[in-house]
Amino acid sequence: MAKFSSGGTPMWAIAIGDSGARDIGRAITQDSNGDYVIVGYTDSPGNRDIVVARISNSGALLASIRVGSSREDYPWEIVDNPEDSSYVISGWTRGFSGTGKADLLIFKINYHLTFAWGKVLRAPVGTNSEASTSLIKTTTGDFMVAGFAENFTTPGSDTDVLFAQFGNDLGFRWAKIWNEYSSCFTPDKLDEVAAITEVQNNGWHGFAATGRSKSINPYSKEDIFITSFNENSKTCFQDIEPTIMDTTLAISDYGWAKPVELIQDSVMALRVFPEDSLICPCAPTGVDWKEGEEQYPDEFDIMDNYPNPFNPTTTINYTLRKSGNVKLTIYNSLGQVVATLVDKFQSGGTHQVTWAAKNQPSGVYFYQLKFERELLATKKMLLIR
Repeated sequence: MAKFSSGGTPMWAIAIGDSGARDIGRAITQDSNGDYVIVGYTDSPGNRDIVVARISNSGALLASIRVGSSREDYPWEIVDNPEDSSYVISGWTRGFSGTGKADLLIFKINYHLTFAWGKVLRAPVGTNSEASTSLIKTTTGDFMVAGFAENFTTPGSDTDVLFAQFGNDLGFRWAKIWNEYSSCFTPDKLDEVAAITEVQNNGWHGFAATGRSKSINPYSKEDIFITSFNENSKTCFQDIEPTIMDTTLAISDYGWAKPVELIQDSVMALRVFPEDSLICPCAPTGVDWKEGEEQYPDEFDIMDNYPNPFNPTTTINYTLRKSGNVKLTIYNSLGQVVATLVDKFQSGGTHQVTWAAKNQPSGVYFYQLKFERELLATKKMLLIR
């Protein structure tokens, strides 16, 4: 885990794991105490288990534990739940099906990382897999999980989109899949959710989700979908009654932590312009231009600085539609003026100015162009030393 300032400057980094193990972080949240909590998984030893670690705002490891069932467990998302000083994690587990298939898992773990309990959602019969790939906390304090269900109602089908809502106490509310018997989605094609969010619009309260689908493309290629729904949605949705099981997960201390040195580096690449974007000193083709007559562009324009990132100089080009008073100012990430490159009357046309950031530290800077005191544009650039 690594923390950076808003300007991209490394602040601290920490590695958490065990010797010889494959440890991977999956999601992160910041709790009401200001601590960071990261969830991931480890493959050592034996079965894959979930790893949860709490880290202070300054980068110190406060606690790190391993949590899971007797078989493989995998996390996807974590959210803070200050109502009862817990974190809520969703994903899937193979510890309860008895067939080796995955079941959707949602569980709570307290702030001290000493106790974990939750729910397992599975199909009533058959060899199916269900999993959560997204989790949010709603404005009512409930939890909405989204993911996929395999073979839930149609044997031999591919994965279908799955939504389920749980109360703040993880009591089951309702669940839906996209109707396998409707014309909206094809039963034997893959459909999965990647992300979900809550929506309130003109009195309508529900959710929007996006993901991938092979049901729409006639060549069975993956497409991106987005849909909105709520508990009462029927079109393309089918209410389901899954089996819900209570579960308590085993917890043990896990791993070590060590600081990691972050090194700033930059890669400078040549910027290639297409031929028709080059600035030419001659008159544009098709323009009736007379000697001594000013020719102004149709609009104001400010180009991206080049190079970007830069060290220590960069060039800014801008175009004025007409003559007037121009001001080009450089600000740091705190909004402080660090340089004024232009503050004078200029004629219409294309202009170029170079900024030499001699004594400025690495970080994000902004350049702002004003014409006759009217703001035309603000753009961002990155100084890396």
